[in-house]
Amino acid sequence: MPTSHRHKVELLRATRWIGSALLILAACKDSQDAAGKGSVAPAPGGAGTGSAHVGAAPANTDAGASPIDAAVAAACVPGGALRAATGSDGKQLRICSHDKKACVEVDPATGVLHNAAYADIAVPALASAKVETREGQLVACFADKCREIGKNARDVINRDPDVHNEHLAATTDLRALVIPKVSAQLWDISGDHEIKLRPPSGEQGIDEMRPVGNHIYAVWMPPAEAMYTRGGKLVASLWSDGTQLAMLDETRSVALTPDHRLLVFADPSQTVELAPSVGYDDWVKETGALAVLADHTVAVVLVRPAEASVILVDPARGTVFRRWPLTRCPG
Repeated sequence: MPTSHRHKVELLRATRWIGSALLILAACKDSQDAAGKGSVAPAPGGAGTGSAHVGAAPANTDAGASPIDAAVAAACVPGGALRAATGSDGKQLRICSHDKKACVEVDPATGVLHNAAYADIAVPALASAKVETREGQLVACFADKCREIGKNARDVINRDPDVHNEHLAATTDLRALVIPKVSAQLWDISGDHEIKLRPPSGEQGIDEMRPVGNHIYAVWMPPAEAMYTRGGKLVASLWSDGTQLAMLDETRSVALTPDHRLLVFADPSQTVELAPSVGYDDWVKETGALAVLADHTVAVVLVRPAEASVILVDPARGTVFRRWPLTRCPG
């Protein structure tokens, strides 16, 4: 019996529908197979906002996120007074809170933040020359060079029974000597005479004085911090107290003040006003944290109510060249 035209059309439609369904099922199976093999997706945010692309764990695996991804996702900058230093690998920036007994490390190149085992960060050592007695002579020595201390300076030292060699220090270029008496004195080593310092704003006496590379750091009374050249010229008035200091090398240093200024004591000296350089005006009125990385980049950590920031500064140019906003831990 011949098939009618209408029956042929219906048979053709049914064949096409079955073929389309088979194609859709095949496509779904391919999609599921690809998901099972795992795919990499960027995390929210990009490098410009301080986040890095972190691979997502496969959606249908039983193992869940990897420990590394979990550490990155959960990391946040702890509260309390912060200190910073170069990380264990010499490249990362380590940020620790003694109050919270917590540390994190951040990659300065990418802004990726991850948790790290807690270890207290010591205050950075400040470079200075030692004073010692060699072959009956009182000398200031740094590295493989020494310079004899003159008679006038020795007389001042000998008149005070509480001042011994270990209390004395000189600039690393062996040009200036600090004698820590009741009111500390600065002496020109080659000229063998005292150098009088000018207070930054009418203070009366010196409470503390120490060499910092080729400069002199002094704390006046009432409290006022200042930095001077080895010849006694006032370079910068710092703050009442709380300024952090670190060495760029054996002669140059940097200072971070509680009002968020970064000062580079070199030739020439530089002052970086951090708040205008990175924006915002609600930085917490604390010093933050300061560290010098292996490549001499200066890293500063500042805190706002909702975030922390790592600010990277080129000390030679005195400019901010990168900032990474970071998650701040609650509480």
